Amino acid sequence: MNLVMRGEEVTVPDLVGKDVISALDMLSKRGLNLKIVGREYTDQFPKDVISSQEPEAQRAVRKGRDVRIMISLGSRQITVPNLIGESYRRAEIVLRQNSLALGRISRVYDRQIEKDLVVAQSPAPRRVSSGGTSVDVLVSLGTPPARYLTPDLIGIPVERVQAALSQYGIRVEVAGSEAYAGVAPGSIIRQQPPFGHLLSNGEMIRVFVSR
Repeated sequence: MNLVMRGEEVTVPDLVGKDVISALDMLSKRGLNLKIVGREYTDQFPKDVISSQEPEAQRAVRKGRDVRIMISLGSRQITVPNLIGESYRRAEIVLRQNSLALGRISRVYDRQIEKDLVVAQSPAPRRVSSGGTSVDVLVSLGTPPARYLTPDLIGIPVERVQAALSQYGIRVEVAGSEAYAGVAPGSIIRQQPPFGHLLSNGEMIRVFVSR
């Protein structure tokens, strides 16, 4: 096969994915020179093979020209930092600084770890991963809320109920008032949720009172 075209021109071979020795042999047969211009981390090629070239393959060039190549360093190997005890926002910054990404954020109640701090992570700390790997984190919701059974409030003055339940972080809102025979004004005649329902801190009971 005649590789020489239009006098002193030859076709540049495809060197990407080849090792340097093979590339030198291919270029020398065409009267071209090899020039290594740098090395780069890449997930696409294993270490020590050619990851890119200029001019690109199949270009017609004059004999004696340099073909510039980049050599792969393989995937960048990164030690996963320890995020446990960090806020999840700080964790995102630390991961970005290490060429890693914050993956899925799950949340769980934890009596020992403050709210919004990382409880666990995957991959684990000090595991070696490639650049761009996502790290999933489990974030604390803090101490689980206390749960209470809704008391029977019917017939009790609303002001007394509000004072008593506020100590448990439960709000009592008066949703309306109605005339109700035999019940003192300001006393509760209906409630929602009803007696026996489970309530957590910060939840609300809506009541109607007698007028």
